[in-house]
Amino acid sequence: MIRTLHLCLLAFFSFFCFTPNIISQNNWKLLNPTPSYKTGKEIKFVSESNGYIINDNEILETLDSGISWKKKQDIYSGNDLKFYNNLGYIVGNSGYILKSLDYGASWTQVNTGFIVDLNTVTIVNETTIIISSSNSLIKSLDGGSTWKSFNIPNANVNKTFFTTPLIGHAACNNGKMLKTIDGGVTWYATMTSNITPSDFFTVYFINQNVGFATREHSDLYKTIDGGESWTEITTISEAIYAFSFLNENIGYAAGEYGVIYKTLDGGLTWDKAGFQDGLYDFTHIYGIHFLDSNRGFATGSRGRIVKTLDGGKTWTQNSPTYTDINKLQFVTKENGFAQVGNSFFKTIDSGLTWNIVGSINDNRYYSVSTFKFLNENLGYAATGGSYGGYIFKTTDGGVTWNELNKGNNIINEGIKSISLLSENTFIISGGYNEQKVVKTTDGGYSWVKLSNYSFTQMQFLDENIGYAHNNYDRKIYKTIDGGTNWTVMFTAQEEIKSIDFLDKDNGYLVGSNGLIFKTKNGGVDWEKLTIPYEYYTFIKFYSKNIGYLFDEDGKLYKTENGGSSWKNIYNLPSSYFTNSVTIFEKDIYLSGANGKILKSEIDFQPFNFLLNPAENIISRTAILSGNVSVNKDYFDNARLEYFNSAVIHTLDISKNRINADESLDFSFPISDLDPASTYYYRIVATRDNVPYYSDMKTFTTKEDYLLTINSITNILATKAEINASLTSYKYDITNVEFQYSTQQKFSKYNVLNSSTIVKGNTTENISGTLSDLNPETAYYTRLKANYEGKEIYSEISYFITPSQYQIELYNPGIVGNDVTLSAYVITNSEDIINMVFEYGVLNYDNSISTNVYQVSAGSPRYVSGLLANLDPDKIYFYRLKALHGQNVIYSKEGILNTAKQLFLKAGNVIDNNNSFKLTGYVNSTGG
Repeated sequence: MIRTLHLCLLAFFSFFCFTPNIISQNNWKLLNPTPSYKTGKEIKFVSESNGYIINDNEILETLDSGISWKKKQDIYSGNDLKFYNNLGYIVGNSGYILKSLDYGASWTQVNTGFIVDLNTVTIVNETTIIISSSNSLIKSLDGGSTWKSFNIPNANVNKTFFTTPLIGHAACNNGKMLKTIDGGVTWYATMTSNITPSDFFTVYFINQNVGFATREHSDLYKTIDGGESWTEITTISEAIYAFSFLNENIGYAAGEYGVIYKTLDGGLTWDKAGFQDGLYDFTHIYGIHFLDSNRGFATGSRGRIVKTLDGGKTWTQNSPTYTDINKLQFVTKENGFAQVGNSFFKTIDSGLTWNIVGSINDNRYYSVSTFKFLNENLGYAATGGSYGGYIFKTTDGGVTWNELNKGNNIINEGIKSISLLSENTFIISGGYNEQKVVKTTDGGYSWVKLSNYSFTQMQFLDENIGYAHNNYDRKIYKTIDGGTNWTVMFTAQEEIKSIDFLDKDNGYLVGSNGLIFKTKNGGVDWEKLTIPYEYYTFIKFYSKNIGYLFDEDGKLYKTENGGSSWKNIYNLPSSYFTNSVTIFEKDIYLSGANGKILKSEIDFQPFNFLLNPAENIISRTAILSGNVSVNKDYFDNARLEYFNSAVIHTLDISKNRINADESLDFSFPISDLDPASTYYYRIVATRDNVPYYSDMKTFTTKEDYLLTINSITNILATKAEINASLTSYKYDITNVEFQYSTQQKFSKYNVLNSSTIVKGNTTENISGTLSDLNPETAYYTRLKANYEGKEIYSEISYFITPSQYQIELYNPGIVGNDVTLSAYVITNSEDIINMVFEYGVLNYDNSISTNVYQVSAGSPRYVSGLLANLDPDKIYFYRLKALHGQNVIYSKEGILNTAKQLFLKAGNVIDNNNSFKLTGYVNSTGG
């Protein structure tokens, strides 16, 4: 029912109030790794207790000798960090420089006037600071008050190191090491290479004479003569990125795969002194600093910070893990578990601290694929992969794990999913060649096969009703008998990656290429939702209206209206498919790549109004749609209001109470609108007689008619075909004509009349030929007609006529003394006939017919002719001659010589009044 309210327009606007939007939830707390998951680039200590780390855009700080670290501040960019007593510098990209005068306690930005990416800073003394980019130095000799730039020619510099204000070294790409002895004014090479790849990583000096340099892939060099000569050391087989020496003999080197080496003889020999056994990717170390022979620190990939107190014999990590979190589960508000590979970490303080509690390792070639805890003590874990298929049980919170089924695998080729129904009853699924869904009711001691499916994810809502999917057939399955029988409820067009059901009726699915659907009736019907086009990997809902999903790039989206709209609220850098969302009560956890765990409290607006742009707008009708969602409290009713004057029209969205956790979509076709009129519309909901309003939106109806030029085709030199359509939404359209002109304002124009009459509420297509056009001319055209006594017009269209003809001569094909002449011929008006190639030495005394007699308008042709037995000592001129209608036409001239001799000849002198044009011929290859 439509009700009409007569209100003052001013009063209408005075009732406008704030509309809730999706809360972004920017208050995420990083629980692991701390204080940052970003790669550490450099570490320096200014005292025994105070130290600093930089990464791409943060400064990290310890004030207690590395017992704890915290983020000190955000920065724009960080590539290198150095201290000299109390003086500190940080350099980064785009000329970004920070300076500290108080041992790093505070930092101020320095503007040198040079906007380049900076890679290294050397503080030679209190007054001399030298900073390098890929091809230049920025140097200050007065403590940073003024700066001067010097070029480093013919090099791509990665790192620099200055031992005095005058003597410095530059480690470059392509195996080049440079040295300066005049403060960077001039440079000479001390090492070069013709091996690829051979880019240098870094250069480091202990004193003015002794230094080290490293380059890809694992080359290590030492100098003892100030870099004049370099000797390769072959005892290290990994790339080295950083050094820290205590004196000429004792030092440390760190680099790829987390290696740390120690030398006691000045780098001639090196022994392993790292924090891990073996070589592992994503554990690279980029910064290392030793305070003395015992205390040292290192930082690198994934925000890793490690510390030793015994000279590198043992190390402790600042965070429990820096490895991908495979799965996270909370069983109470305080107690949660995280799976990292085959190991399990536990928190008892809502994620603030994590400790490893146990692992599943018995030297067989499998890995833990999934797990599920019923409470803080009882849990089950499954193994996947070709050698998996085993189930383990813990009764002590993951400390110890006992293998079930007498040590035999339950499903060949791995278990993919587990659904825990009670203490002793759970269902697993997996396999590849032999796919199974099996169930136990006695805690895993005996198993019953239910069906032949291999599900990536299963979710049971009770002991009978469950949903599942796999990664290959794009289907959603449902069981209502505990997993014995499964029915396909939905088949997607894309790969399904994740499902989440809040209850037996309400569920969601996401996947590749923007796939997202919703069901409200247990999978019988599915509604496609609108979301940015991404590859979605995980979805989790807190309530029917409030949910979250991840895409493959780590972008986290949130909805507060049951998926009707989504907002990107956070970006979490991701390894492929690793990020997930865990919710317990109002705590939400994000986990995934690099050991990252973040926490926030679920927050939302009490209600959400979504008003879509008006659709299908014509002169008198339109469609208005949107959504009303209630997340807290209730509304007594809701309606849609729209108007274009002081008259407000209303449509009931709901006359009944809308309770919390309810979401209503609406779509109203509205009619009897005024043509060419702007309308305002909004949602109004009331609670206890208090109105709440959405944002106001507008739309403008179209005229009662629509004139459109659809296309201009077959454009020739003197004519073109035009196609148009006319639509009337009410009255007849008469006196239709095409107008075309060379003037955009149509002060003069030609007319092509049409006898078409467009009846009310119909559409007519018309076409015609615009004739008597001029070649190579721009034309403007439009439709004109009469509607209810007034002249109406379409938008103006534009086209350019081509030339009447075009002849493109190709280079002659010379074989011995025979020559093939060819050309490409186009005519845009009359046919071209009687085509011959004319040729001669002084005059065009000879001619030969082409292989094509006629070129028709609009049908270009390739034509050719063969000249045989030409004199190699003569220069020939040639051209194409033809008849275009009644006119003889010629191509441009060409010259050729079968001996391919150089030919130069002066041409005519053309007088252009105040200037002369000199012409001539040049033939360098014979044609």
